[in-house]
Amino acid sequence: MSEPEWPEEPEAAASPAPEDRGPEPAALGPAPWEDPERSRLLGYFQTLWEILRRPAPFFARPALGGAAEPFAFGLITGTTGGLLGLFWWLLLLFSANHGLGTAMETPHFLAGTAGRVAVVMALTPLVVLSKLALGSFCLWGAAALLGARVGWAPIWRLCCYATAASVLAIIPFLGSFLALPLALFILHQGLRGALGMSVGRGLGTLVIFLILQILAAAFLTGGFLALLALLGLLLLG
Repeated sequence: MSEPEWPEEPEAAASPAPEDRGPEPAALGPAPWEDPERSRLLGYFQTLWEILRRPAPFFARPALGGAAEPFAFGLITGTTGGLLGLFWWLLLLFSANHGLGTAMETPHFLAGTAGRVAVVMALTPLVVLSKLALGSFCLWGAAALLGARVGWAPIWRLCCYATAASVLAIIPFLGSFLALPLALFILHQGLRGALGMSVGRGLGTLVIFLILQILAAAFLTGGFLALLALLGLLLLG
């Protein structure tokens, strides 16, 4: 009696040839901005484009250059975005109230408003630095609360490069508002690419991150108002 014939096992699907696969982030080398072999201007715009186009693979690239390189990128991009947003809102303000042409012709505008705008422009880099420091601290705390053991450097790098969302400030009036959801998307993709988080864990980290930022902003605002009240009492007394 002949043995029964068993059905043959299906052959495993052939893996794609190496030349058919997309390059791994580690094989691509460091970020263009951190690559010493590229020019600064070219590396900056290549980094900006890559973050906006494919943030997760970008953050999976190996870091090179420590904390200074991401900070320089974040300071340049965040300051530029802040100044663009300031320009559009000033344009709207003067056009709505007095007319831009009439306002710029008055000595009051040149002596008063221009001086205040110059002060705000000078303080913009300091504001960007404060936002980066606060955002990094809150994101690090959010990741730690969900059990992620991560150092400060990857979080700092992630927050600095997430300022690429500020490029939307080039859109009149609405760009500053649209930059916020884009920045959150970049942070989420960065948590996946740099820290290997799942989609759900990344979203949970962002929720805690936003809560911590709101609490920190409320605490700082309350402390500032309390300081002003104390100074007022001292002056009156």
